[in-house]
Amino acid sequence: MRHIEHRLNTLKRPKLMLEAARNGTARYDPKRHLPVLLGSSYHKSKTGQLDCLLDTEEIYNRLRKEKRAEYSPARHICYLIAILAEYSSLKNS
Repeated sequence: MRHIEHRLNTLKRPKLMLEAARNGTARYDPKRHLPVLLGSSYHKSKTGQLDCLLDTEEIYNRLRKEKRAEYSPARHICYLIAILAEYSSLKNS
């Protein structure tokens, strides 16, 4: 759990992206969204899921910074929503 908290504390993203992600957490459904976001990387443990989500989000952030054509802001926000919701769920359990 500590390494997850460290990764989240060092996460620096534009305020608008984080605001959009916070607003999206109300509609987040892990049973529906996690399998789509994680695909074959789906883990049973919450920390494993968060690690995979954070790894993929880092890739999207790199694409964003490099202004690559394959970057999808909507998909990036989906990963941020999942990260916020899953971390909140882990903290509250």
